[in-house]
Amino acid sequence: MKDLEKFSWLCVRLGLGFVFLWFGADKWIHTGAWFGFVQPVVERLLPFSVNIFLHVLGVIEIIFGALLVGLFTRLAALGVVLLLAGISLTTGFTDITVRDLGLLGAALGLVFKRMSALALENMRKKRL
Repeated sequence: MKDLEKFSWLCVRLGLGFVFLWFGADKWIHTGAWFGFVQPVVERLLPFSVNIFLHVLGVIEIIFGALLVGLFTRLAALGVVLLLAGISLTTGFTDITVRDLGLLGAALGLVFKRMSALALENMRKKRL
C-alpha cells in the first residue's frame, strides 16, 4: 500500500505540473485567447498592458509547472496555491472557479505532503 501512495503523489505532482506547463505555454502561443479572462478590476490595477501581464503570468506558470515535477515542490505548490487563490478571488464564482478550487486543493495537498522518494529533490539529496 505504501508503494501506491508514492505513485499517487507522483501523479498529483505530474498532473498539476502538466496543467501549469500547458496553460503557461498557451498564454504565449494564444495570448489573445486569454484576454477575456483578465477581469476589469485586475486590468485597471496593471501598470502595463494585459499582453505583458499574460506573458509574465505564462512564465510564472511554466516555472511552477516545471518545479512541480519534484524540485522545490513545496515552494512551487505554495506559489500555485497563492496564484489560484488570487485568480479565484477575482473571477467570481463560475465553472472555471470550481475547477481552479479543485486544483488549489491538490496543490495544497502538496504543500503539506512530505516528499516521496520519487521526487527529484530527494534523489538529489541522496547523491550529496
